[in-house]
Amino acid sequence: MAVLLGLPNETLLRIFNYLLQNVKHPKPQADLLNLSLTCKQLAPLAREVLFTAPILHPRKIDIFLVTLFKYPDLQSKIQSLTVESNKVDGNWVVSDPLRVLAQDSEILSRCAGILRTSALDEEIKQEYTRVLQLPL
Repeated sequence: MAVLLGLPNETLLRIFNYLLQNVKHPKPQADLLNLSLTCKQLAPLAREVLFTAPILHPRKIDIFLVTLFKYPDLQSKIQSLTVESNKVDGNWVVSDPLRVLAQDSEILSRCAGILRTSALDEEIKQEYTRVLQLPL
């Protein structure tokens, strides 16, 4: 690991980007996510690469939003965003962990602003608004 940590940041970013583009894995971001959680020196670089094209499951949206608010510089790194969702019996499924956000008024307020200005499908926006009990 010492040799890896000795590489310039630009080289590490290229390696991390290469990992994302060339891994045939059901969860292509898993290795970088684990790296960001286990190595303090590499975490900022791994986060930067992870946030260029995040793939989110509804159960992880709260963690994603908290991370964006904690590291606002990552907001400008996002080039595309994929939110995996499911429809069950014709209804969008929004997971219970989103309710956790409702307990933090600052995060809830920021989420409301982002949701109102997002390009999400109106049906999905309405479901998130309902679950989070946001004012329209």
